[in-house]
Amino acid sequence: MRINKLLVISAVILVGAFLFAAFVLPVFAQSGNPENPLKFGSVGELINQIADFIIIVALPIATIMIIYAAFLFITAGGSEERVKKARQVIILAVVGIAILLIAKGAAIVIKDVLGVNPSPTNSPSSINSPASTNSLNSTISPSPTASTGPLTIIF
Repeated sequence: MRINKLLVISAVILVGAFLFAAFVLPVFAQSGNPENPLKFGSVGELINQIADFIIIVALPIATIMIIYAAFLFITAGGSEERVKKARQVIILAVVGIAILLIAKGAAIVIKDVLGVNPSPTNSPSSINSPASTNSLNSTISPSPTASTGPLTIIF
């Protein structure tokens, strides 16, 4: 009897949640221009900020671990266990730093693969834009000494 009552209550809650999601939430979705809760202009900025945050938090921790391992080495006093523990801490700290560098590199690779924030020198729109053509025409002129000679750049 108690299980049946629990099943009925669960079914009522699920049906209510479904009806709320089906009929009420679309009204909220159409309420105009929603504000970006992440405060980032693109996915590339988000990935970069996450990678930077991880580095900012984890790099000091890895540095403290290396200092702790040095302290263990200094105070080992010939104890093989403490020397072994100090070596293990240093190895783990170096692996942690390597993972941090790989994470930052992976963030850059992910941004390049997704095509997020391409560099302005490689973008095709900057190569063919009229502004870049005009700036080249204004800085390169024919050589005044030879009519058919090479072009010279005048600054």
